[in-house]
Amino acid sequence: MGKKSLISLTIVLLTSLTAVSLYDERDEIQIDIVNEVEQINGIIALDILNPVQLNENDFLYFEREYDNPDIKFLIYRANIDNYKINLLKEVSEKYKFVTALYYSDKDKKTYMGAYGEFPNKDQKEMPSSYLVRFNADMEIEQAVRVECDINNFYEVGDKIYAECNSEHFFRRNENMTKTMHEIDKENFGLKKEKSEYVIYESYEMKNGNDVIIKVKNEDVIKLIANRDAVDVIVEIIDKNEAVLSNDVVKDVYPFDIMFVELPNEDIVFKLQDSKKDQIYLYHKKDDDKYELIHKKGVKIPPSHNFFGVVKNGNNIGVLVSEKNLYEGKNEIWLFDENLEKLIKKYEIKNLIGNTFADRIEIDGDKNKIILHNNSYLKIGEINFIE
Repeated sequence: MGKKSLISLTIVLLTSLTAVSLYDERDEIQIDIVNEVEQINGIIALDILNPVQLNENDFLYFEREYDNPDIKFLIYRANIDNYKINLLKEVSEKYKFVTALYYSDKDKKTYMGAYGEFPNKDQKEMPSSYLVRFNADMEIEQAVRVECDINNFYEVGDKIYAECNSEHFFRRNENMTKTMHEIDKENFGLKKEKSEYVIYESYEMKNGNDVIIKVKNEDVIKLIANRDAVDVIVEIIDKNEAVLSNDVVKDVYPFDIMFVELPNEDIVFKLQDSKKDQIYLYHKKDDDKYELIHKKGVKIPPSHNFFGVVKNGNNIGVLVSEKNLYEGKNEIWLFDENLEKLIKKYEIKNLIGNTFADRIEIDGDKNKIILHNNSYLKIGEINFIE
């Protein structure tokens, strides 16, 4: 799975808010740091921008060790419940240049895209590219050569898709194409038929529903060639692939997407609109279908970056930081349950600049958060005290 910067872009307060004094008043709040890890097995920074979730508390990371002349690729397991990080596996030399990593909880397998040799930027042909599957013990079960650069994996229902690029990452240009191919689990490999959509993100909810953000192939070409905003299809399906919601969000960029699932099974997610982030809320209705509350999203001003969403009772708190990475203030803007009315602002006093939120887990009234900078990984909780 390719790196995605979790420093996204920002939250605008709704223009309908009239209490101007509220913009300047901020209460103070702390993040209670539960654990801090400075070094893991001699490696300072894991690939924490791109975790692969195993279950509610466990994640996989892969890391490159640049000890000249050799480069080692290592896969780690991080448990954020017990605050332990253990080395799982050193990737085989034959497939050591990892391009994507995914764990399927349904079949308990780990899927990997990798190069067998490091691509040369002047190389005209695609380098040797492989699709690899590990078993539950992280031993290689199957590996096949494929004719594309695997950049991501997505699981929808009982199907797993590989996102394929027509050119390797050193030679991407306006003619590059991106396609989705289903993995043939029985005759291990990529099916020749390609989907008419490219999936940009998928999220499996705790109740088994899948939230999918996808773009039509013709719009993907426009997006790659001209960096134009495109119409994005947001779909929610249940475990039987019945459609619970299908909406089109117009003129946005499907990059750095983040999902947060709320305890009431509502979903908050982010898309980009020009230079702004927009936050959308999917509300679960009584018939188990979903309604998109904000067709145009809640905008974040260009002065701030968006980090995620927390809960305080029924209210939704949006984490933001000022764009000055080293001195910027980190804040929580607390809205009502529909993201329509700003209630209060909090300044996070023990978190100043250059620290980024990787993941937020909401468990009842607890907001568990994973933070990092260039030298440490922190695990903490945000507790609202009124």
